[in-house]
Amino acid sequence: MSTKQSFTIVGEHWINGEQPRTFNYLFEYESSPEIDSKNKALSRLLFQPWRMLSSGKHLGVKGLIRLLVLLSVFGILNLYFIAESWYETLFKEDVISRNIVFASLTVLLGLVMFIVVIYLCYRFLVTEVLHVMYSNNVDFFKAFSGLIVDKAKAVIQLNSNVSDDEWMKNLDFTEELKSKSIGLNTGLRKVAVFVASRVSMMDTLNMLHSELKNDNREVVQDHLFQRMDAFLKDNVFESNSTNWVYLLLPVNLILQIILLAGIS
Repeated sequence: MSTKQSFTIVGEHWINGEQPRTFNYLFEYESSPEIDSKNKALSRLLFQPWRMLSSGKHLGVKGLIRLLVLLSVFGILNLYFIAESWYETLFKEDVISRNIVFASLTVLLGLVMFIVVIYLCYRFLVTEVLHVMYSNNVDFFKAFSGLIVDKAKAVIQLNSNVSDDEWMKNLDFTEELKSKSIGLNTGLRKVAVFVASRVSMMDTLNMLHSELKNDNREVVQDHLFQRMDAFLKDNVFESNSTNWVYLLLPVNLILQIILLAGIS
């Protein structure tokens, strides 16, 4: 059973360098207890990433097993070279300072690589969680498209010749969603800020100026949501991958081999 949810967003219109004008917008969208429950569970994953191992797959987050395998490969690879380098250093007749330096560098390289891989995997998983939240809250983001359209309409009414820079600045809701959205739960705020920051880079926002002159609000809102949805899927969610992690593996291997070879 769906229910109507609402929150208030406060922002400002910036026109031709004049004193900004404040606006208040009551944001309404359809949701349900099931979606709200999933939003809360998914938002916990963003702030407590270790929960992804136990509940991520159940909530629709993909790629967990693949990331665990990658972390294991990097861990085993670096542990092997660390153990081998220190064995070569300590169990020779003459322990020379140069070998200690190279063995220490294998430890440092292993730690750096493992930390970088953890960071890349975490970023991948965060984007996957946001993707699931976005997919679960389509009505919310359709309403968000309406918010952008209403703001654009208000800006045009104040000045129909607004510059491109001011136009894009006015339609960027990132800061308003971060700190001036009253009544919006933490999980949805996180994904809304993420989406707003990406949508603000869409060149097609400039099309709103001409569309609002020729079409009614509902038509413009629908067109904007379709473009926004396609942009996010093509440029953000579908491009989210672990390719960088795969590329780091041979780099890690080659560097460790060079360091091990340096131990005479």
